[in-house]
Amino acid sequence: MTCSANRQVAAAYQSAKRNKHKIAHPFNFRRAGAIFMVGKRGRDADFRTDGTLSNWTVAGRKRLTYTVPEAFKATLKQAKEIDSLTVIERNGKLLGRVTVTL
Repeated sequence: MTCSANRQVAAAYQSAKRNKHKIAHPFNFRRAGAIFMVGKRGRDADFRTDGTLSNWTVAGRKRLTYTVPEAFKATLKQAKEIDSLTVIERNGKLLGRVTVTL
């Protein structure tokens, strides 16, 4: 998780620099989030065929149901591998952003 946090901070600063924003003070990451590594080795999370997401947390393994928007179902089916899952809270619900290898 430390490596994931480092990557997120580095990516935020790199994006700001690339978009020519002036960085006057350190960034403030207000929104809580978590990154779960998926991959073939069954790391932190696993998308099950029964429509549940099994992920490892500090409170033990949790199983959550998930839905994929229609616009992304074809892309997810073409994915060779699901690499990571970034989870944030939005309006009292969990929103997952999946990174895949096509």
